[in-house]
Amino acid sequence: AVWVLAGITVALFGILPRFALAGWSALGVVLAIWLLGVSLALDQQVLNVSPFTHLPKLPGSEMVTLPLVWQLAITAALVITGLAGIHRRDIART
Repeated sequence: AVWVLAGITVALFGILPRFALAGWSALGVVLAIWLLGVSLALDQQVLNVSPFTHLPKLPGSEMVTLPLVWQLAITAALVITGLAGIHRRDIART
């Protein structure tokens, strides 16, 4: 789930470099959902915004790999998009 947040930051830096600091906003939203979501009785759709919601609660429950595979795929897509955006820029190579 942390890699999803890192992927968001890489994608923002690659596509919209001025908004790269918005990656911190994504972290803030995830933390706010984690800290306040249940106590404010937020809808499950709002809680599902956080990638940590989809992780299996180990060791108390069964290990489910499908959410981990989805998060890995989303992270890979975000990082590839971000790196393509960085590669597209006019940056001098040494």
